[in-house]
Amino acid sequence: MMGLQAYLVLAALVFAIGLFGVLTRRNAVGILLGIELMLNAVNINLVAFARFHADLAGLVFTLFTISITVAEVGVGVVHTDRPPRPHPVDSHVVELHRRIKAVFDPTGRLNPGRDPLAATTTEAA
Repeated sequence: MMGLQAYLVLAALVFAIGLFGVLTRRNAVGILLGIELMLNAVNINLVAFARFHADLAGLVFTLFTISITVAEVGVGVVHTDRPPRPHPVDSHVVELHRRIKAVFDPTGRLNPGRDPLAATTTEAA
């Protein structure tokens, strides 16, 4: 039979791996996975102490942390399955870009016959 120390060492290793994942990942999924590992380390500790002290309070707390983990997974799935929204394009910026392009010829030299502030043919019509 394994002693309490073996469970605590295992939980410490899992917690350290989870903390490393949270601190080094930049995307949401990696951070959530690190948090999952940290919560699992807490669960290992709670169950180990509940077993070695013959107390059911650790198991009840473990059920609460498992429910928090399930809720976290639900939030993570919602955020990762949602497609990114396209950014709205400002029509004034598009018009300004079109006018600036009209001032220069295809080689990048200034087109002397074109005034960028003059009304375009579409605006005059």
